[in-house]
Amino acid sequence: MLVMYLTLAVAVLKATATIGMKNMVESASRTQRSTIFELDPSSGTTIWSHLFGSTFSFFALYAVNHAQVHRCLTCKTLDDAKWAVWMSFPGQLIFLILCALLGLYMGAFYENCDPVKAKIVEDYQKMTPLFMQDILSDTPGLMGLFLAGIFSATLSTVSSGLNSIAMVIFEDCIRVYFTTKFKEEQERVLSQVISVIFGFICLEMTFLASKVGEEVLATALHLHGGISGPILGVFTLGMLVPWANEKGALAGILGSFGVSIALLFLPREKTSTGPLKCVSNCHIRTFPNITGVAPLPTTTVDPKTT
Repeated sequence: MLVMYLTLAVAVLKATATIGMKNMVESASRTQRSTIFELDPSSGTTIWSHLFGSTFSFFALYAVNHAQVHRCLTCKTLDDAKWAVWMSFPGQLIFLILCALLGLYMGAFYENCDPVKAKIVEDYQKMTPLFMQDILSDTPGLMGLFLAGIFSATLSTVSSGLNSIAMVIFEDCIRVYFTTKFKEEQERVLSQVISVIFGFICLEMTFLASKVGEEVLATALHLHGGISGPILGVFTLGMLVPWANEKGALAGILGSFGVSIALLFLPREKTSTGPLKCVSNCHIRTFPNITGVAPLPTTTVDPKTT
């Protein structure tokens, strides 16, 4: 976790030194990437999507997500668990701010050169590694720190998720439907086997995700909302409606899942946050006075694509 935060902080500081805060803000204004306070709720990422969507998303993440609940169960007391959750908020806020700044700096850096249109990278999912290479390659060790941050963040999230899935399946399925009393060693082995099985499933899902293309993040967010929303709803039902019964809760969550899945397949208008401008000489940067940046290859671009 510390490696991930250190990686983001170093990348933002290096981008600030390379591009400059003022240039980044001006570029964000020119390319319409600073319209978070847009009042039109249909214009993509606005204050409304963050105020309502992110609020309920974080409710689901911190209140009813089984991985988060298992983390809280490792605390000795309820007060320790509450303190741990509250202490995670500043770290999460810092993480989101660093990611947002990094994205704005990347948009400013490639404002006059779209690497995808210039055929430098295949799709926009690869722009972040390209940006890291451009601004960090002049300092030995920083690219290694970037790779270490990616792997540490990924392994931390995946390992906790697999462990929580294994625990849920063992406690709520195997213990319930099998009357055999397992020894502690058997429970440990079964949990590890379940983790390995779901690890292979996750590995296969990565190949499917690669076929999604540029919409992989949007698809992941829609799936997260479609799954976590009904779960948050049924937990809220149990807390606020004491006379709710099992059949009503089951009907509610199944109906909610059905509506959520249907919404996932509805056509969505693709929003734009200000397209990048593709130029014929992508080795010429937006800020030509910067130093220590690995030059991009000279690329001739069809004028029809600019």
